[in-house]
Amino acid sequence: EDTCCIYAICVNDKILLIDCGTHLRSEDFEGLSGKDCSVERILLTHFHRDQCAAANRFQASGTEIFIPFVERRFLEETDLLKASYDTYDNYTSYYPGRGMLTDIHSNGYAYDYESIMWCGIRFYVVPLPGHTFGSVGYQFEIDGKRVLACGDLMSSPGKVQQYFWSQWSYMSFQGHVNHLESLQTVANLELDLILPGHGKPFIPTPAAFTELQEPMEELYELFHGHAFQYYRPEFRQLTSHVYEVVNSVARTYIVQDESSHALLIDCGYTSNAPISANPHRFIDHLTPYLKTELGVEVVEWFLPSHYHDDHLAGYPALKAQYDTKLASSPELKDILESPKNYDMPCLMPQGIQVDQVIKRGQAFHWRGIDF
Repeated sequence: EDTCCIYAICVNDKILLIDCGTHLRSEDFEGLSGKDCSVERILLTHFHRDQCAAANRFQASGTEIFIPFVERRFLEETDLLKASYDTYDNYTSYYPGRGMLTDIHSNGYAYDYESIMWCGIRFYVVPLPGHTFGSVGYQFEIDGKRVLACGDLMSSPGKVQQYFWSQWSYMSFQGHVNHLESLQTVANLELDLILPGHGKPFIPTPAAFTELQEPMEELYELFHGHAFQYYRPEFRQLTSHVYEVVNSVARTYIVQDESSHALLIDCGYTSNAPISANPHRFIDHLTPYLKTELGVEVVEWFLPSHYHDDHLAGYPALKAQYDTKLASSPELKDILESPKNYDMPCLMPQGIQVDQVIKRGQAFHWRGIDF
């Protein structure tokens, strides 16, 4: 324990930390996993400095630092953001003053829905917006248990340490709704143990989540005058093989064959409070229902209509889960693969590999269907 709870995973003489607090040093872990052990890597859950103020000190001793990709600017450019922040902006509580005092030069990123391998252990990056817009959890299996380090999503069963962080801006419920949806996500992970950023590890039970969700749902209803509804995709069948997701932002179209394969044309944000402005973030409330409601086992291809993020948002999650391939027009290829080269609105910040280019007038063939 430090200014946050720090979790050490030990393999032989190597140590991985999840968050690193404020006051600790690499030498504080000597002898934990052997005589010559060292902290090899740190995975950060979010940008608040009570979780990560010691990161640069560890890095100076040779430790690798991995940060949430969505919050990279709040960690890698914290000096710049502090310098540009308006002290008298009273209506945006999401100011960078709670971040690091000096920039972190990260060794790698934690991309939503992807995995980070370390010493044979796979750390699956679970996006958990709520406490911050870019918070992540790390799910892994160790000693026969399914474990999630959840950051500050929860502090104990039915509790959260600081609720006010979920008000991302004045009178806004965007963070509140994302927090509720993240709690629902974690409740469905079938975990054996949760490691909170503040508080003691606990065994998750259904009540551990509902005792926190219910008062948050009540607060939402008091403010809005109607009950809170968790996001669930609504499918409308257009033909025997084509479905539309009518409540994604933007529309998502699913083409499927007779053998549980699918192709998607666009894939918009799927949330009741989508993070569709900066920073972009897709939270996957779609793919769990593709199988249960449509019988889709794998999404093989993705065809974007254009480069705007609200049409591309879901592709990285599809790629991580199904290894979905992407086909685009020649005009889109470089924009998708190298967005940093363009000064245009609505770009996806994470470069996307194009697997096949479809020229004008050329047909794209997929399982007996020509596009």
